[in-house]
Order: sequence, then C-alpha cells, then structure tokens
Amino acid sequence: MNFYGPNPGSKAQVDQWIDIINQQVHPLSVNLTNQVLGYVPSEIKAFSQQCAVFRANLGMFEKFLKLRNFLVGYQMTLADAYFVTVLISPF
Repeated sequence: MNFYGPNPGSKAQVDQWIDIINQQVHPLSVNLTNQVLGYVPSEIKAFSQQCAVFRANLGMFEKFLKLRNFLVGYQMTLADAYFVTVLISPF
C-alpha cells in the first residue's frame, strides 16, 4: 500500500489536504480541546463562536466526502489518517 499516493499528482494532493487540515482544522481542534479540558480559560460566547467556525470548516470536508470515501484517490492515504487523528481529541 502506498500511503502517500501512487503518483506525483496524488502526492501533491495529499500534501494539499494536509496543509488544509493544518490551517483550518488542527488549530481549532487543539484550542477547543484545551478549553474543554481546562488547560486554558474559556468564555462561553467565544467558545460557541469557535465551535461554529470549527463546524463550518468541517462542513467543507463533509461536502467533499459526500460522494467519495477518501480525500485522495480510491484508497486510504496519509491525508485521511491525519484528518482522523486531528478529529479524535475534540470528539
């Protein structure tokens, strides 16, 4: 199994998805988790707004994955595994 994609185009797509996850999902995931666990102070209004942004960002992934099983190609790649890993702590 080639976890990084079978060809250069797929490898580039995997990198793009990892970048998108790092920019739009991971920071909010960490921030929300830290607030819930009490590692950082939390204010209910700001927390609710961050949850709304998090849901909106995940909506893009939901829309993309509606007709697909994987982010890149027809088998699991590093992008899929990373996405699931980032979502474990907030859920």
